[in-house]
Amino acid sequence: MENTTLSDLAPELPSIFNAMESKQCPGLNTYYQSDVIYGKVEISFCTKLFIEHPIFTRMRNIKQLGALPYIFKHASHSRYEHSIGVAYLSRCMALYLRQRYPEITERMVLMVELAGLCHDIGHGPFSHAFDGLLKKVNHDEKTSHHEARSQLLFKYMAEELRIREPSYVDLTPQEIKLVMYFIDPASYKKHFDDVKHDNSACQDPTVYPNLMPFYKGLEQIVNNYIHKFDTDKIDYLLRDSFYLRLDISLHGDFNIMGMIRDVAIDDNVLMYNIRDSSIIYTMICRRLVLYQESYTCPKSMSINAMLTDALEMADSVWKFTSYSNLEDAKCIDNFCKLTDDFIIISILNTPDSRFSTAKDLINRILSQKNLYEYDGDYAEINDENKAMKTVIPRRIYGDASIPTASIPSVIYHQNGNRISQGNKPASYSVFNKRLPLM
Repeated sequence: MENTTLSDLAPELPSIFNAMESKQCPGLNTYYQSDVIYGKVEISFCTKLFIEHPIFTRMRNIKQLGALPYIFKHASHSRYEHSIGVAYLSRCMALYLRQRYPEITERMVLMVELAGLCHDIGHGPFSHAFDGLLKKVNHDEKTSHHEARSQLLFKYMAEELRIREPSYVDLTPQEIKLVMYFIDPASYKKHFDDVKHDNSACQDPTVYPNLMPFYKGLEQIVNNYIHKFDTDKIDYLLRDSFYLRLDISLHGDFNIMGMIRDVAIDDNVLMYNIRDSSIIYTMICRRLVLYQESYTCPKSMSINAMLTDALEMADSVWKFTSYSNLEDAKCIDNFCKLTDDFIIISILNTPDSRFSTAKDLINRILSQKNLYEYDGDYAEINDENKAMKTVIPRRIYGDASIPTASIPSVIYHQNGNRISQGNKPASYSVFNKRLPLM
């Protein structure tokens, strides 16, 4: 088992993927590429063209973990590889659901796969630190979130590829909207739907936007806003743990492909098999460990605060946050130049004296010396020393990351039948006697 991959754990996958090949649309044909987590993965040729687009390849230079590589040198993976991993898992889940529900078409599978691929393309330099900067400078509410930027950039890419590669990328305007919805349902309803929804309707999974017909429940594969457990989280938990050298891996207790194979949909809700509840429980607990021990450890938070301050100083001169509006092709081109290394190198190399403090902050981060001092998560800030304090909110304590808060909300099924929340564990198992072959 030393070189086990997900493909080894699910040998039936190639036959399923081969069955998806279509003579009607070359873009639905598939090709293989390697992944450090899953081994050899298969994705559609249409998706391959999106991967080769400059807007997507830019993510090679955006670290998945933001500032963490400055602390954990080996955790240097990018959002580029994470996004391909999410596309692969999303495709797998949609294909397995298609076996169970024939109403799911090849085109719907492709929409889910593209949503998985493009869900993070809206990230700016240093990922969530950039989103924090946009909020500090009171940027436009719509594009201050990377999800909305991802939806806009996907639309731009799709419309461009439709013209350049019409044989392979034959997405209709209605299908483009569906992918945007799959990327983030709440964001789509809030910012892009023809019908305006209030905040409660945006968060209500029973309220659907004005879209082409699709099999309800597929929108929960990439971004599950019902119980928060989706292919995005599955991939980053596996990938981040691998690069951070934690023990969650294919060699442990996680039959990820088996869990994905057993999903079902009932009453428009995506459900996981009750037999996989221990895997989900462990992964959610591991997410909490990752947040507390890595993502929001004091040193990481200190560097994030310094980066945000340096970016804010640089933006006061360069005004690069305005590119996040993505209002035209020039704006999009300038936004796509904003990567981790581009920002750092630009600040360090500018002769402008107005950047002296920002340069000092960057050099302190690179040397790991004289970082902001950690005062604690709940330290009181008095008026007299407020100017010397930087506050980074730790949302981990208020979101669905806490196992006791998120585990009960995951919806399970047994043999395709939904299990009501709060059910007691079964006291015995029931088997159906098989008649002997005649």
